[in-house]
Amino acid sequence: YSLTLFAEAGRELMEAGNVEAAKHNLKRIGQTALQALKEMRLLVYELRPTALEQGGLIGALRERLNAVEGRVNVKARLITEDLVDLPAPVEESLYRIAQEALNNILKHAAAHSVTVYLRNTDDQVELEIVDDGAGFTLEEALQQGGMGLKNMRDRAEKRGGSVTIQSRPDQVTRINVRISANGQQ
Repeated sequence: YSLTLFAEAGRELMEAGNVEAAKHNLKRIGQTALQALKEMRLLVYELRPTALEQGGLIGALRERLNAVEGRVNVKARLITEDLVDLPAPVEESLYRIAQEALNNILKHAAAHSVTVYLRNTDDQVELEIVDDGAGFTLEEALQQGGMGLKNMRDRAEKRGGSVTIQSRPDQVTRINVRISANGQQ
């Protein structure tokens, strides 16, 4: 709907000879279309839950990074270290947390790169997501009423884990998740 409004306004501005204002509308059309494309890819990707079943956690994360972040020019890396087989509920929780964090990065951070680390530490598995986007203050993010951060924490706590977020405006953001590797609380 926004695209049609911008396009119609741009056409009217061109007919009136106001080229600069029409250029502004064309720029807004491009920005809006890109955002719509990002959100559409997220929706389509979320409809494919079989990625986790077929490729496990690493395969599903790799597929997500290639299918979504890779197609919107966000440099995405997955680095894994010393992973053991994880119970399906743990893999699903970690995947959903990563998915939520990555969705937030695409929607809000304007990041150029994101790195996802997955490693075992003692009897826990650690998921760390680092992006070079705009950053935020945790207080502001919580006040805006979004459910993303709360959902990540709830999923981790359900598995006896925790989420730590380090972020400031215009600085690297780190989301660190630790969950019991055996799925116990």
